[in-house]
Amino acid sequence: IVFFVTERPAAIADVSYSTAHDKFEHVMMLASTLISFENVMIWLQCYGMDRTGVPDYFLYEISIFGMDMCSEGFLRSSLFDSLFFVIIVGWISMYFVQMVVKGGVYQLRVLA
Repeated sequence: IVFFVTERPAAIADVSYSTAHDKFEHVMMLASTLISFENVMIWLQCYGMDRTGVPDYFLYEISIFGMDMCSEGFLRSSLFDSLFFVIIVGWISMYFVQMVVKGGVYQLRVLA
């Protein structure tokens, strides 16, 4: 992922300023980092490293999310995973729409 962020396409390789491509790559890197942290948190809080033989009431007692967030959500994963997925996809989609609108406005104002 880091190599992907540091490499630039040939058309903008020599440009000294930050482009929309660079900003989008940084947003994708941030999203990947957040998803990684979320996966580790959910695994440790809801499923644990080694909790075989431990009663169910004890597993959720130490959870920072409580029983509700570890229960099955609407995407057939944990409720926290489902909510996090919707938030991340919405955030990335809105960022992409913002980039397209900003490019269109720039094209109308400056290039027209």
